[in-house]
Amino acid sequence: LETPEPVALPVVYSKPYNIVNEVVVTRSNDNSIKTMADLLSRKIYIRKSSSYWTSLSKIIKSGVSLKLFEVPEEMETEEIIGKVADGSFDITISDSHIVEIELAWRSDIKSTLVINEGIEHGWMMRESNPKLVAAVSDYIEKSYRGLFYNIAKTKYFKKKRRIAKQIQQRADGARAIGNTDAGLSPYDDLVKRIAKQYELDWR
Repeated sequence: LETPEPVALPVVYSKPYNIVNEVVVTRSNDNSIKTMADLLSRKIYIRKSSSYWTSLSKIIKSGVSLKLFEVPEEMETEEIIGKVADGSFDITISDSHIVEIELAWRSDIKSTLVINEGIEHGWMMRESNPKLVAAVSDYIEKSYRGLFYNIAKTKYFKKKRRIAKQIQQRADGARAIGNTDAGLSPYDDLVKRIAKQYELDWR
């Protein structure tokens, strides 16, 4: 989880395992955004519960009149980016590592302006479990940017052919069961039905 703000709950964060920037995402042929002033006439589509909404709200409070448009809470950032790509939404905000993954298999979007730098990602855990907190932080400290960390990051974030192949396989599987929207997996409809029965978040 992102850890830029204190949380008013009995929880603590581990050491950060990833550091990213929050960036503006536009269509690949849009070269109009270079400064914060260029955002004034644009419509920014994000979830109200997201860290992006918090970041932009702070900018608005500083006197910059940004136009925020709330999207449904069940829409993942990747789906919102897809809406930007097809023209349904104007622009959005995303963590830079999410954009990196998207760019590994598509070329119709790009990141432009950085609106928030050095966002730390860490594990959130119960404060009442200090052994778990210590174990997780110790593991992250030992493995962060080590051999396994770098291999895994390259495998899942950098290898464009591999990621593109996985995206295609997921889409093929979805079509095989009559679901034209790839979603999270070919089994989304089944999971949604069962999750609804037990009042669970299907994701």
